[in-house]
Amino acid sequence: MDDLNNFLISKKDVVRYSKTLEYSNEFDEDPSLGVSVPSLFVASSYNLESDIGTINNGDFWTYVAICVRRPAKYRGMLTEKLLEDHGNMWLKIMKPFMLEKSMLNELYWFTFNAFKLSGPSLDAFFIYNALFPDIGLIFDALKKFHTISEILLTRSYKQICEIKQMYQKRKFKNYSL
Repeated sequence: MDDLNNFLISKKDVVRYSKTLEYSNEFDEDPSLGVSVPSLFVASSYNLESDIGTINNGDFWTYVAICVRRPAKYRGMLTEKLLEDHGNMWLKIMKPFMLEKSMLNELYWFTFNAFKLSGPSLDAFFIYNALFPDIGLIFDALKKFHTISEILLTRSYKQICEIKQMYQKRKFKNYSL
């Protein structure tokens, strides 16, 4: 894991993350607000097969370490490829966290879905889990209310329509690994 961290934080291999407004609200686009300087550094170049090889030689936190340094769309592609081509290896990495229901395992599950999903799909995932308390252990009633409120109050009408579509599309699917 130290080699992975050294590779991931080597100054010559990273650039500042530039925000793309793929999924943003009006507040992000407000011209009266100054442009923020990103503090997140991401790899200047990366390779899907190389990332998969690194993950397969690591553990869940290797997956997390790579995903936090990749854009959302790339994380989705990476996760899909892991599940398609390397399902058995991925199952071996994730199996300890899927067999027993606990707070820590749910944290792994939420982390995985946060990297697997993005934009309206991620919002729909959080709303779904906030609305169905028997599924989640992490949220208490107040956190569920705040989660739904924050999503609905900070998104534009267009975004809420996208979230609604994703929610309805995935409503009866099992949000899991």
